[in-house]
Amino acid sequence: MQILLGVHETIIKINSMSIKIDYIQYFIHQHFSDVIINKRVLHIPASHQNRHYRIFLLKWLYALYAKKTHNDFFELKDTLLNRQHKAIKILLAHDIIYKIIWNIIDAQKIALKIEPYNSSIINVLQTYFTTSLHVTQTHCSLYVSSPKEKALVKKLLDSSDIIFMNHKHIFNTKQMNEFVYVPSKKEKLHMTPLQKAHTILGTLPNDDAEMLKKRYKKLAKKYHPDKANTKDDKNVALYTQKFQNILEAYEMLLKQVG
Repeated sequence: MQILLGVHETIIKINSMSIKIDYIQYFIHQHFSDVIINKRVLHIPASHQNRHYRIFLLKWLYALYAKKTHNDFFELKDTLLNRQHKAIKILLAHDIIYKIIWNIIDAQKIALKIEPYNSSIINVLQTYFTTSLHVTQTHCSLYVSSPKEKALVKKLLDSSDIIFMNHKHIFNTKQMNEFVYVPSKKEKLHMTPLQKAHTILGTLPNDDAEMLKKRYKKLAKKYHPDKANTKDDKNVALYTQKFQNILEAYEMLLKQVG
């Protein structure tokens, strides 16, 4: 591990795969929205903002350096902290571009495959989903039930630089549309009729008539009253109401797209 003090930037070279910086990467993504990622490089531009986070990060990196090299230079530490406003460039020993293949099975279960398999990504995932992530040697299964977790998954899918160190997200658009975010009671109170209709069908505002039709057919088949347990009147009533809501939502959205 090396620390190089350039005129305009501080360069930290981590040239050993044995040095684990999973949580440092997580910290950077949490607190530095302007971080630039390019294969093996994490670059935090020069700034006088986030002073406390920059100082904390430099102290953390220096502690790794001191432990790895068995050298503790207090002058170097002080110099680093005095340069906290300069750009910080971290050069890693391996690429940080990986593929995360999302396979959305249903509204609560997601299978993830990481290519190539990388423990660093698993550690980041486990930081976000502490109890609902189940890991094997090649795959991960993520079980989400709360609206908060579902919202987080959609956020991760919709962006490529929020976490996972800019890994590419590859997923089936149709499967993504079937992963329906369940709004809270408070959110429902402020939803427009069109938003409620999209929530019922699990569609997006920019979906065309063909997508609306596919979603309607699938849900109508699933919740048709004929599918209900006829021995239970309450169950029949629930299916009937659900079917009616699906039909009304479909008709409203179909008029909207023309």
